[in-house]
Amino acid sequence: MLASAFTSKSRLMGTLMEHTLRTSTVGLLMISTVELGVVSLYGVKSHAFIAMNSKGRLYTTVAFNNECEFRERLLPNRYNVYESKTYPGMYIALSKHGRAKRGSKVSPILRVTHFLPRL
Repeated sequence: MLASAFTSKSRLMGTLMEHTLRTSTVGLLMISTVELGVVSLYGVKSHAFIAMNSKGRLYTTVAFNNECEFRERLLPNRYNVYESKTYPGMYIALSKHGRAKRGSKVSPILRVTHFLPRL
C-alpha cells in the first residue's frame, strides 16, 4: 500500500524510487564528476540519470543530457546542495516524507536541500 501510494503521488526519480520501494532496499546513487564542481547522479539499479526540467521537477532518463548536470556546493554546516547547472537557482530537495519538492520553490537555506556529503 505504501509503495503504490508513494509511487503514484511522486514521479520523483521514476524507476529508481519505484524499484527501491518494490524491493524494500536502499537505492544506490553513483555521483560522478562531469567537470570541476559539476556532478551527475546515476541510479545503479535503475540504470538512469536524475535530471531536472525547466519547471524544477526531477525525472529520470536513460540518456545523459545537460539537464542531468548539477553544481555541487559544500555549505558551512558541512552539508552539500545540488543546483541545476542548466537552470540556476533550482535545487534538488526532498520533503521529510521523501517526496521531491520542485527546485524552483526551494533555496539552499532550507534544510530540505541539504544532503550528507560523500566520503
